[in-house]
Amino acid sequence: RGFSEQGAENTIEGLEASAAAKADMVEIDVMPTKDGKFVVMHDGNLSRLTGIFGELKDYTFDELTEMTITAQYGHTGMLPSLEQYVLRAKELKMPLLIEVKLSGAETHDHIDLLVAELEELEALTPNIYHSLDPASVDRLKELRPDLYVGYTMAFAGVDVPDTNADFIVVEEWTATEKMQQDAYDAGLGFMVWTVNGTEGIREHLRRASDGIITDHPDVAYAERASM
Repeated sequence: RGFSEQGAENTIEGLEASAAAKADMVEIDVMPTKDGKFVVMHDGNLSRLTGIFGELKDYTFDELTEMTITAQYGHTGMLPSLEQYVLRAKELKMPLLIEVKLSGAETHDHIDLLVAELEELEALTPNIYHSLDPASVDRLKELRPDLYVGYTMAFAGVDVPDTNADFIVVEEWTATEKMQQDAYDAGLGFMVWTVNGTEGIREHLRRASDGIITDHPDVAYAERASM
């Protein structure tokens, strides 16, 4: 969600802080609004980040993009639209790992609308994608087989899934070496989330995991440089 120690999560400021920390890529969360547009936000409920006791799905694009985010370290920023965020990322030459999240406002064609907006912004690539929702993963690959799309496993104490995805994203405590090898044997890439401890970061650098999703890109960059 950006470098949250230096800028509020999923805000332009968090993106800029990630770029300054030399992240390879920034992960963001994208949700549909009540009127079928897209904003960058992690939570379906607005209370934690905006202080408003309501659900994102019940608000319009214009209403949401007037809201201020205040995150855990006290940083603030405006709740950005998808367009604002990806255009700033392009200016910074920062590729994105875009997580497709469900707000409850999604329509049957919300993935089609997302792809169309990103195509119009010339931002489908080099950005890559992932989702907890298998239907979203399948639709992304159906619409654009060339996109690099991951399936995020919320509880990964199971076998590698049968999926149309190109990679899996596995929670740190269940991202075993066996699961990593099984993913490679199945022709899948392997990313791990959310790895914040130095020991875990170094382990996945040694294991050559394809992606380490972390809240601390500065630490990860320094550890990689030192190894």
